[in-house]
Parts: sequence; structure tokens; C-alpha cells
Amino acid sequence: MESKKKYLVGILAFAVVALVASGGLYAYFNDTESSNGNLITAGTLDLQLDGVSDVTTAKFTVLTAYPGYTTNSTSSSVVLSNAGNVAGKLTMSATITATSANLPDTEPEIDDAGNSAAGDLQEVLYVRIYDSTNSVVVYEGLLSGFTTSWNPNLAASGSVTLNMYVWVPTAATNQIQGDSVTFDLLFTLNQA
Repeated sequence: MESKKKYLVGILAFAVVALVASGGLYAYFNDTESSNGNLITAGTLDLQLDGVSDVTTAKFTVLTAYPGYTTNSTSSSVVLSNAGNVAGKLTMSATITATSANLPDTEPEIDDAGNSAAGDLQEVLYVRIYDSTNSVVVYEGLLSGFTTSWNPNLAASGSVTLNMYVWVPTAATNQIQGDSVTFDLLFTLNQA
């Protein structure tokens, strides 16, 4: 029995030595790789109007509107560009910021005071905004009722051209003589 114990202890000792020796052999094998200089940069959205950021000047101006006036054969236009490197979706809104009823009234306006037709320019001025890039009517109707669901994609470095047409119906009366309406167009580019 004593010899069996010695034999088992010997085998056990040999197994331990073999395990340690084999572990030491495998410890010599090694391989290391590295990934250096990793960089993450945020993208950009940069909406520009006619190639300029932070535009505060009027893009659409009409100085001599009258009953029957139309710009249907010619239009004013603006190019909206994404100078950034991230795609976005465009939105647009319009806000009337000022109106003038030309006080004091002109003589023809005073003579027409009893006319029941609309009396201020913003009540009769029609606009048509057309996306000529995507062949889509953005809005057509009275300026005072402007609303749109226009929301096109604008790719990185992409652009869209908007044309604006205005007209005054022939039914407009002397009540609009000398009147004016000032409005702001707000274009927004949001990440797509």
C-alpha cells in the first residue's frame, strides 16, 4: 500500500511538473496589435442662402404691385445649399412682420372707401413658391395664409432652388394703393 501511495504521489508530482512546464511553454507565445491615432469628428450642417450663411437681406422684393400685376413669366429665386457634410431635411415658414395701409390715404383710395372688397395688400396678395429642383409647389395662395408641409431631403453638399412668383388679382381695388407688406421667410435644416 505504501508503494501505491508513493507511486500515486510520484504520478501526481510528475503531472504537476508537466502542467507547469507545458504552461511555461505556451507563455512564450504572444502576439500584440495596436490601433493608434483613433479619431472621431462631429459632422456639420450649414444651411446657406445663395452661398452665404446668416443672410439677413431680402431675397424677394416687388415695388410696383397693382391689380392684374403678375410675375408668372419671371420670378425671384433663392438657392438653399447644405455646405455641411451631414444630410438634412428642410422646412420653411413665413411670417408677416409689417403692413402699411399708406396713411394718409390717396384720393382714389378715399373715393373707394365704400368698396366692400379687401382693403389691404396682404389680404389680396397671392404668392407661389416653387421648388424647381424637385418640381414641387411649396405653397400657392394668399401670403397671409402661408403654410406648407414641404420637407425635402438636402444631401451633404446638395442644393435646392426656390422660385417665388406673386400676383394681385384684377378684382383688387384702389384700397391697396400705396400699401405694403413685409414678411420674413425662415428656412431650417435639421439632421435627417
